[in-house]
Amino acid sequence: RNTSVNRRKQAAIPTRDNQRYFDLEAEPPRSKLLAFSFAHVTKKKNYNFSHFKSDARKENDARRGLDELMQELSRHTLLELRGRSKESFGGFERIPRARIHFHPSWNFPEDENVWIFRFKSSDYRMLCIKDKKREVLYIIGFDFDFSAYDHGS
Repeated sequence: RNTSVNRRKQAAIPTRDNQRYFDLEAEPPRSKLLAFSFAHVTKKKNYNFSHFKSDARKENDARRGLDELMQELSRHTLLELRGRSKESFGGFERIPRARIHFHPSWNFPEDENVWIFRFKSSDYRMLCIKDKKREVLYIIGFDFDFSAYDHGS
């Protein structure tokens, strides 16, 4: 009997040969994965979710798109994301702070770049400031109508 119990216990232990194996060493260390802060989102209604006012359907669609983006970003290191084009899901571009058309609730340095991630089929943008020491993105606002910054010509 002890032999059959031991076999069942051994069969339940994940191995490289069965499907339940999860190699933690293959995963990036948690300190290298991105984290997000909403503490500094602007109070300007055009550049936060108040933009949608009474259109709950559009707001829910935007929130779902943001959720998908954040899930994607939080699965990868910044080094991995840098290899993507700005148009691809999870890709980004950086622009000078001077190009944004609103004042964030956080007074970050003028020479700081704003990181922009597209979501909801590139219809919307999330604007962030990257912490200089840690893998944290401080979300400062959203662009739901292409008015948050100079998009170039």
